[in-house]
Parts: sequence; C-alpha cells; structure tokens
Amino acid sequence: MNATTIRTSPSTKSRAKEAALPKRGPATWLRAVGLEGTLATKLAAAMRGDGGTPRERLRSAIDELVPMAPFDATNAGSSFRVVAVVGPSGVGKTTTVAKLAARARIAGKTVALVSCDAFRVGAIDQLERFAELLSAEMFVARAPAELAEVLDDLLERPEGPPDIVFVDTSGRPPTSQSPEHSLAGWIARAERTRGASEGGPTLEVLLCVAAATRACDAERVARIFAPAGPTAVVVTKTDETCAPAALLHGPEAARLPLAVVCHGPRVPEDVQDADPDVVAALFEGLSPADLSSEHGTRKEGTS
Repeated sequence: MNATTIRTSPSTKSRAKEAALPKRGPATWLRAVGLEGTLATKLAAAMRGDGGTPRERLRSAIDELVPMAPFDATNAGSSFRVVAVVGPSGVGKTTTVAKLAARARIAGKTVALVSCDAFRVGAIDQLERFAELLSAEMFVARAPAELAEVLDDLLERPEGPPDIVFVDTSGRPPTSQSPEHSLAGWIARAERTRGASEGGPTLEVLLCVAAATRACDAERVARIFAPAGPTAVVVTKTDETCAPAALLHGPEAARLPLAVVCHGPRVPEDVQDADPDVVAALFEGLSPADLSSEHGTRKEGTS
C-alpha cells in the first residue's frame, strides 16, 4: 500500500474547525486538547505571530517541537529486522503489530509474528488470527531463552529469514525475566556472529502510548518501559478522545521521535505515518477522513 496525495477542497467541517481556532484564547485551547506544563508553554510560544493561518502556525509549531520518524514498511537497508512493540496493557499493541505487519505484507515483504504475551487471556489467539489473515508464521515465546531460540531459528534458515519479525509483548513492566528484555543482547550477539559484511540484524522498539494519556502518565510510561530500549513512539486510540495530548507528551516524555499514529481498530486502514499535518488535524478534532488542505495531505492506509 503506497501513500498517495489527496488534493481536495477543505470540507465544510474542516473550514468550521479552522475558523473556530482563532476565537479561542491560547490557554483555553491548550486545556481543551489536554496539553500541560512546559510543553503547552512551548506550543503557545511557537504559535504566536501573525504569519499564516492558525492551522499553518499550529502545523509549524508541531513540526518544530515533535521529531518524527515514520515507520518504513519497505524494510529498506535491512536483511533481518526485528520490530518489538511495548507499552501498557490495553493500549493496542497487538492491533498495532497487525497493522504494521499488514503494511509490510502489502509492500511485498515476508513477515513473522511472535507473541510474548502469555498473561492476557486471548492475546495469543488474537495474534494467531492476524497471522492467518496475513499468511504469516506465528510463534510464542514465554521466556528470554525461547525468544532467542525463535530468532536464531528464523535467522539461520537455509532459505533465508523473513524480512521483518514483529514481536508483541505482554504490557507488563520489563524485567530480566521478560522475553523482550533479551532483544538487545540477542541483536548484539547476532551481529558478532554474522559479521558486518553479512548485513547483521536490526532492532526497533516501538513504545505505544494511548492518545488521551496525560503528561504525568506519559512520563511514568516512558520510565517504566525505558529498560526495553524504545527507539520511537506510537500513539494509539486517537479516535477515542477529543484531547489527544499524548501526540506531543508521548515523544517528549520518552525523548524519542513519533513514528506512527493509530486511530481505530481496522487492519490495516486505521494507521498513519507520523506527519505534522496529521498531528495538527487531530488536535483540531478532525478524523483522518477529513484531512485535506490546499496543498494536499498524505493519507496512509486507505489508498
């Protein structure tokens, strides 16, 4: 599934939202969208000035404050890529894994799914069903040694490993006994064993944060899951709140770029790469279907 450019005139709903923004005082608007603390102060300062429309100033401020690193479903530059998804229980990790795996499959890549969630009832069954729909292999790892064994077996296959292995974790705080805790060590060992000339494996750890998460809770989530070594942030459930503060608080708390935004249960439709236009529109209360501008907005997952 490739990104396309949507060029349409702003809808009536979009124009109404944009017109309403200047009438709100900055403090009122910031509270309404759930932004707090120093980040709210920075956003307000970045939006000051007379240049451009309110939407353009909001988009520019977000571009300035939030680093973004969109998820690469094409697997460019990696011969064996491990993508682990971590975060609190109930935040949507399993569905996020399915969405990203589906995008990789649509891009023509081979994938395998690994569940480390032996705690939540039905978690393994849910991922197994997604694996069937994606024609992907599915494995279960309940301990660090089991996860290392699965990855070793996949990497050393005579026919070659899958392009991307997606690891779904339990949502429990990572400890030395957690399967995902062994990922960084496994990657380092595999790189030493294979050597740089063979193109060693790569690891990405995506930290999932629900959109309605407050600043203090985003800090707590980032602190709890720091031992897993996150490399980027995914914000989920933007369709379930009118105050998606974690779009900014999540990356700030984790000190990591925003990679993906998820906005519903559909696989793979309800996911988009991180983009300042997408984030700005969500703060204005627009759904992904409403995203449009004079210059067009990239829209993932429905084209």
